[in-house]
Amino acid sequence: MALRLDFRTAVWSGALIASFLFAPGCSTESRRALLEEPKARITSTRLSDIDFERAKLLVGLAVENPLPFDIPLSGIEYEIMTEGRKLLGGKSERRERIRAESESEVTLPVDIVFADLLAALGDVEAGTVIPYTAMLSLGVDVPGAEALRVPIRKEGKLPIPAMPSIDIRDLRLDELSMDAAKLALELEIGNRNQFELGLSSLGYALSLAGFEVGRSTVDEKVDLAPGGSDRVTIHMGFAPKKLGLALFSALLQGKAPYKLEGMAHFDSPFGELDMPFRKEGEAGLRR
Repeated sequence: MALRLDFRTAVWSGALIASFLFAPGCSTESRRALLEEPKARITSTRLSDIDFERAKLLVGLAVENPLPFDIPLSGIEYEIMTEGRKLLGGKSERRERIRAESESEVTLPVDIVFADLLAALGDVEAGTVIPYTAMLSLGVDVPGAEALRVPIRKEGKLPIPAMPSIDIRDLRLDELSMDAAKLALELEIGNRNQFELGLSSLGYALSLAGFEVGRSTVDEKVDLAPGGSDRVTIHMGFAPKKLGLALFSALLQGKAPYKLEGMAHFDSPFGELDMPFRKEGEAGLRR
């Protein structure tokens, strides 16, 4: 019974307002004056699904509807600028219904491709953090009035991340026999960005002379200042006789072709970043 009463009340309220709005001689300005216009504000901006190629900017919106009936949100136009230059723009066609006399949360996802930003800016390199201004215009359809545009503006900072460098600085044989070999691999990890990075884990596979001699994950935490670098030493052991005489001969000679590949996980002020890496070449084996 209560549901039927609420429904009737909503119908009569809407009909009463409509009678004013559609009354003869009632101008658009007069119609709008009879109603309090919807309002909107940006409640949050954050990056999601970020890697070294792309990211998704999630813009959280709070849309307030003071009217006694639901109103449809008919799309969101957006433009993102930096220092007067347009980075990207577009329109979200998603439709939302904003509940009567309440505030509704809406999320606008904006896809960002970092290569496109670098091409648009021209004089900006990867690793930079740029200021941005997001300008949004929400379309709201109110019965009896022209479609309303609700403008919003928000400023923030956007990274264009550069991939860190991972290089072999030392490869040392601490022990060598047919039964056992102990190897120490020293890596230098460099941060090419204007913001801090934290190495949280490093998964790797190392092959020498075509034979895999080590595969594991290092969970050592390494903090990398902007433009800074640090070193990580990985210890591994293997049995040369199980891998063949060709590998043992290369180890004795102190030189072998290598392949190092894996996945590095970094923490940043803008979210987690995963970076696959692969290095190949000729390595000298120090003893």
